[in-house]
Amino acid sequence: MILLIATALVFMGSAYGGRSMLEDYAVDWSLLGIIRVCGTAAAAAILFLVLDPSASEERPVDLSGREGRLIGLLAILSVLTLAASAAAVTWFPGPLYDAVDERNSIAVLTEVAFVIALCWLGATAWRARVFGKIAFVGLHPSLIVIGMIVAVFLILMEEMSWGQHWIGWSAGAFFEGNTQDETNLHNFATNKFEAVYYTTAVAVFVVLPHVWPRHPDRLLGSLEFLVPPRAYALAGLPVAGLMYHEWNVVPYQIWFFLGLFVAFSAYGALKRQASRKAGPVLLLAFAFIGAQAVFLVNGSALFHGYEVSEIRELVIAMLVAGYACLLHRRVTDAAQAVMRPTPC
Repeated sequence: MILLIATALVFMGSAYGGRSMLEDYAVDWSLLGIIRVCGTAAAAAILFLVLDPSASEERPVDLSGREGRLIGLLAILSVLTLAASAAAVTWFPGPLYDAVDERNSIAVLTEVAFVIALCWLGATAWRARVFGKIAFVGLHPSLIVIGMIVAVFLILMEEMSWGQHWIGWSAGAFFEGNTQDETNLHNFATNKFEAVYYTTAVAVFVVLPHVWPRHPDRLLGSLEFLVPPRAYALAGLPVAGLMYHEWNVVPYQIWFFLGLFVAFSAYGALKRQASRKAGPVLLLAFAFIGAQAVFLVNGSALFHGYEVSEIRELVIAMLVAGYACLLHRRVTDAAQAVMRPTPC
């Protein structure tokens, strides 16, 4: 049903709007655009109901303890990022364009966050050397973390165009098909790369923390140390939004509404837990809605339209750094327990 709805919406956009599935363009306020929003909201609702764990299998939304405090800090940064982005789009579109340009504040902060993530992951790989292989995948935990390091390093290098932004060389004839004349691969097919990148971020930082069961089976249980807490979906919420030109892309709209359902589900869980954190989570959900509404209404003032997407990439980098810190603490605690002498 979900695939059928999405396919129908993409076909309508192509047949009646002349647009390809991943094409970026100004917000569509036509009847077709309204139908698209209703259809993606329905598809997201169905997807959420399919993925949502049962009451007995849903994990609590825990914002206490060491992990909870880290997630709470990231969630606060998410609210501030959404509010600041909405304000910048409305009142400061020119400075915002300058800020996302290469070697300026937002671009540099993105690179710094990835460097921090690499440092945490490197320390984690070293700590994990005391463990044996994971039963489910047959790999040593250090190798899994090294795989993460390679992935983050490649993303960082692509962001920096492998140093071109800082050193300033010419891309050369080999990269003449690059849309921005940069020494990178992702700008040979920017929309396709971004679709994979953003979808992966939503899946890892929003969907996975929510759907992971409280009692995984033996095989999945061996990977549980890699899965962020359920509350991490709250910190990751902005990666399901922060878009203007991409709003018309059907999968992105589905991710937006899916993220919204996850946020309200977390709010409901905190209410059932009688937690005082329920109110701030509701504030985050409304900040998510309000910021996206501002982008859609005022985004035409943006110089190029991709500025808020650059902020989304900063959020992804911060989430990767936060996850690396969380993983390092988990592995460190487990390594200390393994190496602790057994009492006689």
